Amino acid sequence: MSQAIRRGIVALTLLYACSGAAQEPAETPNWVEGGRATIILESSPRAGRPATRDDLAALRGLGEFEGGLALSPDGRSLALIERRTDRVHNKLRHDLIVVDAHTGDARILADAGAYLFASVRGRRGGAPLPRAPIWSPDGSRIAFIAEREGRAELWAIAMPDGTGARVAELPGDVQAITWSADGAIIARIGTPRTELARIARQDVAYGFALGDRFDALYHVGRIADDSAGASVVRIDPATGLVSPANDTESAGLSGEAQGRGFPRARIVATGDHPDAAGAILAPAVELADGARVVCALAACLARFRQVFLSARGDIVYFVRPDAEDAEMSVRAWDRAAQTTRLIYRTQGQLHGCQLAGASLYCLEESFQRPREIVSIDLSTGARRVLYNPNPQWAAIAAPRVDRLDIIDSAGNASFGRLVYPLHWRSGRRYPLVIVQYRARGFLGAGVSGEYPVLPLSARGYFVLAVDRPEVEAVRRVYGFTETQMRTELDGSEIDVKIASIALMLRALEARRLIDGDRVAITGMSDGAETLYALLDRGWRFRAAISSSPPMDRASWWLMSSAYRATLQRQGAITAPYSDTDPRWSAWWDRMSSAEHADQYQPALLLNLAQTELISALPLRTRLQELGRPVELYLHPNAYHLKPMPSQIEAIQERNLAWIDLWLRDLDTESAIEPERRARWRAMVEAQEARAAGD
Repeated sequence: MSQAIRRGIVALTLLYACSGAAQEPAETPNWVEGGRATIILESSPRAGRPATRDDLAALRGLGEFEGGLALSPDGRSLALIERRTDRVHNKLRHDLIVVDAHTGDARILADAGAYLFASVRGRRGGAPLPRAPIWSPDGSRIAFIAEREGRAELWAIAMPDGTGARVAELPGDVQAITWSADGAIIARIGTPRTELARIARQDVAYGFALGDRFDALYHVGRIADDSAGASVVRIDPATGLVSPANDTESAGLSGEAQGRGFPRARIVATGDHPDAAGAILAPAVELADGARVVCALAACLARFRQVFLSARGDIVYFVRPDAEDAEMSVRAWDRAAQTTRLIYRTQGQLHGCQLAGASLYCLEESFQRPREIVSIDLSTGARRVLYNPNPQWAAIAAPRVDRLDIIDSAGNASFGRLVYPLHWRSGRRYPLVIVQYRARGFLGAGVSGEYPVLPLSARGYFVLAVDRPEVEAVRRVYGFTETQMRTELDGSEIDVKIASIALMLRALEARRLIDGDRVAITGMSDGAETLYALLDRGWRFRAAISSSPPMDRASWWLMSSAYRATLQRQGAITAPYSDTDPRWSAWWDRMSSAEHADQYQPALLLNLAQTELISALPLRTRLQELGRPVELYLHPNAYHLKPMPSQIEAIQERNLAWIDLWLRDLDTESAIEPERRARWRAMVEAQEARAAGD
């Protein structure tokens, strides 16, 4: 589905095998027969010790989801936030570190505290608050957001000695920061904490009328808007004096950070194309001086990701030939000669790159290697690892990895990465676990961190990491919004994803790699959507695990009145009543999983956040009534993403045990739940009795 629509409704946050358990039902899209899959060896095995869940937990993370690397104005130092797991206190800890751009020497400058949640008008999705450090224009200070006793505070570090402290006592949590040209810090401050506390006390004492701030899908209580009383202020880092920011300073919070070396450029829409970020044909680049240039060369007809203006005047850009392509490259466009040249190509991911002189500094990760800081020479393309926070990972065994490139007959393409069992032997068939919905970057434990890929490989499973396909053929004609509507109503967005998985499984079965009777599928968010669509259609997996809830008709009544009105105004969706638009009535029929529970074949495990529980209850109840194996775990104080270390650790253990039970008939004891083994074994026996009766 349109991720914007479905995530709003569900989260309000933001098989084709020749036989066996994964057998394909009749509803598989027609174009599967015309599609094709290509399998190539991507990485040979490497000796070492098997990876464990503890190894994953011990990894240090760098930066943010898509960046977080800050280059000093003189180009000599890189600052960023480094993340680590504190199991003793059950928290994710963060340090501000600085890395020498030439030697790679790193030092910790400050404790940035624990995890801080991003929120949208009071709603949390579990994602972290963006808190990349920012250098002052003269390079004398680094400002960053630190967590202290649950508060988001503004701190600054003096360079080069590294001394620092809180800049000022502010009434609300710091939501964003930047520097002004004259050396002041501009910060957006959320609704004062005293006001949020007053609202909470009043609600408990007197109750409240249900209105636009009430979303039962998210929270059975009034959602206090932490941005309603937000303000933008100017802070003198030397004195801590706080004053209101002017309009220009306020606008700077949404622009590029200061002190990033050579002038940045940005991607803009070309002509009437409605989607600048996805502009495919003749992408345009706007330079810092406002000039707009268009590259119509064949090498430019691709999806630009990030652009820079180099010291010699070339435009350096990052590109993936298509959204579904596993490869990423860096190219330089010589505007005078109207030529382009390849600088660097990788099967991994580059994030948050910064340019200084003839060097590009990036956060890079690959499917088998966690993030590192690398430098790339613009002239030669030579790559050098500047800082590796996880040297111990070199001792971990790496299984063979193949890449599957998929294209259906409608031209929609995708890819997946097949991680082999660590001790794979040719001629044997192994059970398979499907992990969705991204296969780029470090595989780790999937998008949600709940499905540990290498530990599964070490236990004797194939793991197929699937990267979701995009309906590019339609999108290039209609743009993003119209494509969402068209593919949602006709069901093709779901069909394209199902076709991709069907083609991959057919290819693996043809090579006699997998045991079609022992296949498990997992998913969260968009991956969970695909999981439920497959189960709704009766696909016969042996086991399934979801990190997100299914769609249900009740979602319409449980969402806020304001959100319902917004959806109707945009024409995105209508109510699930018989007298509404019949196209949307059919959509609700198709998407409400509880109404298809009789089609469910696998044993289903759900690990859900407290904020995403309600819409899953109809399906769970119906499956229980039908006598199907289903287990639901609720995680308090969790959101769409679950960053609490103990919850992730428990979910990983539970998921491995569930997969072992249903795919290998192995019982696993749980120290936390000693009764779990007997309960799950009873499910297996009931399922076997039901199958014998059928």
